[in-house]
Amino acid sequence: MTLRDRITRLHPPGVPLLFITVGLVTAALTAAPIALLLAERRAAGPGQFAEHGLLVALFLVERRAAPEAARPDLADLEEIVPPEPVCAAPDQAEIERLTALDSGVSARNWTHIIVHHSGTESGDAASFDRYHREVRGWSAVGYHFVIGNGTRTGDGAVEPTVRWTAQRIGAHCPASSMNHRAVGICFVGDFEQSSGPSPSQLAAGKKLVRQIARGFDIPPENILGHGEVPGAQTACPGTYFPLDVLREAAAAER
Repeated sequence: MTLRDRITRLHPPGVPLLFITVGLVTAALTAAPIALLLAERRAAGPGQFAEHGLLVALFLVERRAAPEAARPDLADLEEIVPPEPVCAAPDQAEIERLTALDSGVSARNWTHIIVHHSGTESGDAASFDRYHREVRGWSAVGYHFVIGNGTRTGDGAVEPTVRWTAQRIGAHCPASSMNHRAVGICFVGDFEQSSGPSPSQLAAGKKLVRQIARGFDIPPENILGHGEVPGAQTACPGTYFPLDVLREAAAAER
């Protein structure tokens, strides 16, 4: 379609074509910086520059006249191109860094590790912290570590919480006084409904459990699912969670 044809297409009945052209020229002056970028530095003369300005103005006018349905919003784009989950499972050096305590913090005498699932499809330490404080009325998130599933953090990302960095008792398993004795690790996901944690989550969990068990001399039999603790009335961390994989990882270090 020629430039004249495009101008004519925007011509409303009863309005002189000259008025439409003058309006577009005015808009072209506003769009001049954009037109200058479109024009080739050496090949474009004054006439071509003016034409570029009119084309840019036409584009802006036509786009403004386009129906809303023709313009996808952000939600539409996210549905067309879903974000790729980020794999962030840490290596051994990163696990050691994440579990290290500041020089002024004294380690507690942990004797157990309790494994949880969040029971949710998504989450991270920050969202669980907000829920535990605002809904449960606790002082902070109940777990010592959270392992992401690629929703709010990377798939396999390990987040230590304030209960670990400050060596505070947990708020994840009151049965058998485990809050005072056990490190609580939460895997994001609902493993009562799905097939279990992702490979990246499980790889990160094995490294984390092995590191804590080695540092505090915790035997494999003291690595328990929440529901295995005497007195706990829960299916956590879910039927499909492979607890033996974590126990075997800890046993390999002994």
